Amino acid sequence: MIKKLGVVLSLVLIAILVCTAAACAAPSGASSDFSATTSGSIRDNVSFAGDDGDNPGIINFIATFESNGGSPVSAQQTPVVQKEPDTTRDGYRFAGWFLTPDFSDSRAVFPYALERNTTFYAKWLSNTTQPVSTVEELIAIGTDEGTLSGNYALVNNIDLSSIEAWTAIGYKEALKFTGTFDGNGYTISNMTVKDLTEDEEFRYLGAGLFGYVQGSVSNVKISNYKITVPGDISKYYVGPVVGILMENGSVSNCHTVGVIDNPKLEYEGSWWDDIFGSYAEPTANSAFGGVVGRMEINTTLKNCSAQGSILSKSHAEELYIGGLVGYTLGSVSDSYASVTVEGGRYAGGLIGHNDGAVSATYATGSVTCALQYPVIAGGLVGYNASKGSVVRSYASGKVTGRTAGGFVGVNMFDYAVATGGRIEDCYSLGNVVAAEYGGGFAGRLESALPDKGSSDFSSLIDDEFYFVLRALAFGDVEVVVQNVYYEDADGTITESTGVYHPVFAGGFTAHASETRINGALAYGDVVAKSSRPVGSTGSEIYNPAYATNFIGQNSALTSVCRNIYALEDQLVLRNDEPYGADRFNSSPTVASAALNSADFYLGLGMNQQVWNLNNLNIAAGRYPTLYL
Repeated sequence: MIKKLGVVLSLVLIAILVCTAAACAAPSGASSDFSATTSGSIRDNVSFAGDDGDNPGIINFIATFESNGGSPVSAQQTPVVQKEPDTTRDGYRFAGWFLTPDFSDSRAVFPYALERNTTFYAKWLSNTTQPVSTVEELIAIGTDEGTLSGNYALVNNIDLSSIEAWTAIGYKEALKFTGTFDGNGYTISNMTVKDLTEDEEFRYLGAGLFGYVQGSVSNVKISNYKITVPGDISKYYVGPVVGILMENGSVSNCHTVGVIDNPKLEYEGSWWDDIFGSYAEPTANSAFGGVVGRMEINTTLKNCSAQGSILSKSHAEELYIGGLVGYTLGSVSDSYASVTVEGGRYAGGLIGHNDGAVSATYATGSVTCALQYPVIAGGLVGYNASKGSVVRSYASGKVTGRTAGGFVGVNMFDYAVATGGRIEDCYSLGNVVAAEYGGGFAGRLESALPDKGSSDFSSLIDDEFYFVLRALAFGDVEVVVQNVYYEDADGTITESTGVYHPVFAGGFTAHASETRINGALAYGDVVAKSSRPVGSTGSEIYNPAYATNFIGQNSALTSVCRNIYALEDQLVLRNDEPYGADRFNSSPTVASAALNSADFYLGLGMNQQVWNLNNLNIAAGRYPTLYL
């Protein structure tokens, strides 16, 4: 026993010496990098407090305090910061200690047990910022133009369950919010939005915590919200944080959990309708998003997330649905959505329609849309327009729709504009099910040529110009039409027995025109089938089915594709017949074993500062990933 005790004491002494030496080597008051402190238990600059009986060797960590203009606070070497440190600053009110410099997390609560060396950041609110601590104070912000231009910050969690139907702050453009609202890491819970009615003058309205915003909203958490948009209501911008973000507005560090529900139009005709006809139509001309409904030009959304579901039974004209944003002309970055998306004319796991700049984002939810024309669905973006760009992003959910792509439903590049319709360093993992165009990465990659021909755009492109670069698709693709149904506004469903349409399927994209791709891989199997029955005999007649391992059909005058590959043993079926990789319009293939080597992806032009190419095993689901 004595010998064992001596060994233990020797080990403790060595540990104390090593840890003390490490502590002395570190600069006094050194700040921890936040990305590092969240990666695991970091044991540098620590010491052991000694034996306390049942818990021998309690570890001290270093707590440092950035007062951000306030009175200085000394660092502490301790296992627990027992008391919230005091600091003061003239002209400001102390709002708490946070663990991130941008105050995007919750306020630290003391006593605070340290698990690593930690830096706390003091947050200050100007004395002109009005604190909001009650439901009544939150409602008061939207009462008149004077309050709509103020500066506010939450100082408590707020439960809205006592409000039967919340009215958005600044619900219409004439009453837009132009001030600042800081959620300060607190949570607004149980917001219910219902009983919406259309504007008498057919103007667009906003639904959510805020409607129209031309100021800034930050650090807001909204939990357990429920927004219901009746099936016959149109012209609404819906987002639990902001309905529509107007020019120069911003949303940052906002996080939501909840449901947006747009049920089926329940139409019941009356004798009046029988005589004069009914004007009832399903929801149209609207944008639904898990954080913001619509973003205008010169707007930003950053460091935001959404969880829950957006469910719509409408796929009427100009209905945009996105797990994070329905429609954007602005900038979206460093954000994600884990939202189940159903319905819409244009739907995406992250964004329904993008004509702005998207970077460092991802979506994990499924996207399920109608199989009727002209519905478009994408794992990340439904429709990427000619001024839209997407970089360093991925999607992993299953995608279903008339036109569907694992990453983007339709990408449109315009040679006359030549700025957007571009996708770089992106990948998709989800399987795709479509009824006309289906691709592992994109449903369709389309380009518009200037009216007067190639001389108008030839100066815009050269051998190094591409608008899809370094993109990977790993999901299977199935595009099958065996029964076609149409649904009327009153809910009547009719089965078509006429001639069915052709279908298009590709491991990467179903259809491409005038496209330029450099560095891409299609991995999943491809099935394309279009058939119709012959009378009552049970036999079938096939319609055209275009499918290959990479591009289902390519119509091109200018297309240039380089470094594009498909899996060597990829299955491709056209109307139940195998279509081999040696057939017309197929792309070069690569053996599956080669995909486990970083060299293959480096050959596609990938940068290891952008892509994580370590420990790959594609068959086991260890794919290349992005550093986001």
